[in-house]
Amino acid sequence: MGFATYNPKANYNGTLVALRPLKTEGQDYGKATFIMPFGFGMRFGLTKQTRIGFEATCFKTFTDFMDDVSGFYPALGSLSDPAAQYLSNPSKSPELFPPGSRRGDLNQKDTYYRLSVSLIFNLKRR
Repeated sequence: MGFATYNPKANYNGTLVALRPLKTEGQDYGKATFIMPFGFGMRFGLTKQTRIGFEATCFKTFTDFMDDVSGFYPALGSLSDPAAQYLSNPSKSPELFPPGSRRGDLNQKDTYYRLSVSLIFNLKRR
């Protein structure tokens, strides 16, 4: 079990803006979540002093807002900030995604993955 913080951001008119204060879905959400990592790894000896390792990890979170997308598009009048209005639905055709239509999947929390490769050197000779 672990803990992660998150602060989703997006580009708006050439500026990187934080999305949480904009409430792009018309609701508040937290700054942190618990995570459950699942994974596997292997190490292989290259020489007596050198190894290479591979690790793949899946991090299951307890939030659906790491990417600022969860439920439904908000009503147009509920967002007063122009940045929030645009970033909530940046499509050129808002009629494709009308207020109340599905923006994300409420049934699945966010998940992220990490794949790492490591090169290990033993500094002490045996």
